[in-house]
Amino acid sequence: MKWRIVSKAIDNYEKNVSYIKFEDNDKNFIQRNLDNIFSNNHKECVLCIGQVQSGKTANIIECIKYGINNKYPIIVVIGGITNLLLEQTRQRIEDNINDFNRVKILNTKEELINIERYLSQGYTVVSIVIKGKDILESLFCNLNSLDLENDYQNVLIIDDECDYGSLNINGGSTIHNNVVELYNRISNGKLLNFTGTPFANILSEISIGNRPDRIVVLENYNDYCGCEKFNNSNCYVPKEYVKSNLDINALMFSFKTWIITTAIYMLENEEKCKSEFLINVDTEKYKHEILKSNLFRVIRNFYDSIDHIPFWIDDFLKEMNLYQYVNYKNEIIDNVLKILKYLSDFLSITVLNSNNVESKKFKSGHYDFHIVIAGFMASRGFTFDNLMTVLFLNNPEDEVKIDTLLQKCRWFGNRKNRMHLMKIITNDKIVQALNDAQKYIELFEKGSVIEDINAIELNIMYLDERNKVLDRKVVSTDAKKRK
Repeated sequence: MKWRIVSKAIDNYEKNVSYIKFEDNDKNFIQRNLDNIFSNNHKECVLCIGQVQSGKTANIIECIKYGINNKYPIIVVIGGITNLLLEQTRQRIEDNINDFNRVKILNTKEELINIERYLSQGYTVVSIVIKGKDILESLFCNLNSLDLENDYQNVLIIDDECDYGSLNINGGSTIHNNVVELYNRISNGKLLNFTGTPFANILSEISIGNRPDRIVVLENYNDYCGCEKFNNSNCYVPKEYVKSNLDINALMFSFKTWIITTAIYMLENEEKCKSEFLINVDTEKYKHEILKSNLFRVIRNFYDSIDHIPFWIDDFLKEMNLYQYVNYKNEIIDNVLKILKYLSDFLSITVLNSNNVESKKFKSGHYDFHIVIAGFMASRGFTFDNLMTVLFLNNPEDEVKIDTLLQKCRWFGNRKNRMHLMKIITNDKIVQALNDAQKYIELFEKGSVIEDINAIELNIMYLDERNKVLDRKVVSTDAKKRK
């Protein structure tokens, strides 16, 4: 078979990223979130909690709009922990505030130099920067000459993924110190900390400077599919395998699952079908290349066994709890062949890590059928719009940290139309940990405002202790973040 491998993103790609579109009745929940966040006029630090992949960026955008409309001259958005995530966030913000007059968006060190000039000309300055030491120091250096206590009293600081990098975990964190220093300099305004996993922010006793005054638990859109919905579904497929060996059988099973479920999805969405297969492995980059090599073997073996599909597809559909599609197996096989024909002409495998070019240009939805191998780059913040199957190899060998695990759950999100076909292939330990994670999530009732931070802290610690007694090997967050 002749392969044309596409493992690099193309320079002149089309802009093809789908965002959640809210119906009129859905917009109400964002307004309620805004009302809760800005219910007090005084200076405060607000911890804004939204479940992973539940639309936090949409709320951040509305907070920025609120700041522009309510004469906050300086709006600082610390918008990502990787360039890939920052670009995704930045593009969405720019698309939503481009219609505002007298607003300047500054992203780079060279642009940040002009902050004072734009402010003196009456512009609202929106600075969108990555959560990195150098760019933050450049931003704060250019703000040092401004009198934030008198001349520019209303300052809005938005810290996305605030549980990562912004806490003073081991003492002496430059990012933490910069954020806190800026917050201390303003006489009015707010520090809005956004996260889906707030446990470290609440438990940490050495991050006093950005400890929340209040917690606002965000409401989300009706079709959100999060931990609870997935835990109550047939999406999780526990398979025991040894992570360090990158078992070829698990890879074959996962690829087969992706092909078949995508073929079924095509029956229901014939006109428009896009599908992504994510292999989430840990951060050791050599494993990415091993996986890619093994994946080629798997795909070739699958092609060689095409004639055998009719003999095993019935059992496979029943094993995957998709037995209602057994009567359509001939149509499914026809779609499998269409997918394989596409892959033989245009196989797209992207490896995402911090050192390669394709990571900087990756856009979910660029290819009709796409396989992505990633670790950290796909473990926080980034959205896969067309995800169908996940092989989750990125799990710890000892104790599971709930905050870290939930951030890796890229399958959460707006999955209403495909969740019945989605499959997450992992092991029993992770499935059990996700069920335990739901108990932590339930501590935060959607739409609520929590002012008693100490009480919620005790509840989290109670669950941690309970898991310890039950020998669950599950904890809310890393122990060194504790008091």
